[in-house]
Amino acid sequence: MKKVTLFLMTALFAFLLSGCRDEDEGRDRRLVAAEDMLEAILEEDEREMKDLYLKGAYHTPEELISLKKKWGIDNLELKDFDFQEESFYVYRAYYDQDDQAERKAIVLRVRETEDDRIIVDFVDQITEKNKSDE
Repeated sequence: MKKVTLFLMTALFAFLLSGCRDEDEGRDRRLVAAEDMLEAILEEDEREMKDLYLKGAYHTPEELISLKKKWGIDNLELKDFDFQEESFYVYRAYYDQDDQAERKAIVLRVRETEDDRIIVDFVDQITEKNKSDE
């Protein structure tokens, strides 16, 4: 009886621990930071942006919120973006793929701080001409 109880308690403990796992566990921390930053911009969450964004970086959180409309991302959600790793520190989040002449992306550069945090220190929009048009 003691063995059955011990087994059940161990199984219950393991089950509870598995439910407490971070949803981003096992994913690249740099990509997670880039996604979290873009999501904060889309949701206009200045507090989250300030937690993820280097203070004094090019475009302030307030500017990023106002640039949403200019960039054409004000009605989009995170799932509307296709993230691609451009280099070890740079991600491009492509959107508006219906335009055949050009591709648009939000560029996010991430970096690791001395205290082992991943932060975003640059966010801007780029437009690329499709190679088939050149």
